[in-house]
Amino acid sequence: VYKLFQTDGQVDKTSKSKGGGVLMLIPKHFNPKLCHRVSVVNDVFDTPTVSIVLPRGKVYNIALCYNPNKKHTNNFLENLGKLSDKAVVEKKPHLVMGDFNLNCLNTSERLKLDQVPTLYRFKINSREN
Repeated sequence: VYKLFQTDGQVDKTSKSKGGGVLMLIPKHFNPKLCHRVSVVNDVFDTPTVSIVLPRGKVYNIALCYNPNKKHTNNFLENLGKLSDKAVVEKKPHLVMGDFNLNCLNTSERLKLDQVPTLYRFKINSREN
């Protein structure tokens, strides 16, 4: 049995496109709980953060991020930095994942993304389809 967490695919009210968003299913035996949700006034950043407990009692936070449109990338990355600030303060291991709508194989787009974790000594693992 799983618990579902998702971002709304319609956070970009200026876009005419339908759909989008991301979701994660977490097995209930990890005791997943929504610990906070960051939503920005301009509706371009919607990030639920879920706390899970691993078998030996170690607590992890998982942030699910969605950038609805490349035109919002700078605002999205700025808010991702604020989310990172929160992770540092909480002193819990954090996993940040989702759809950033960035092509990590494109050098200029990758450089934008690289600026956020460099400030916090985070590591990026990306997977291109």
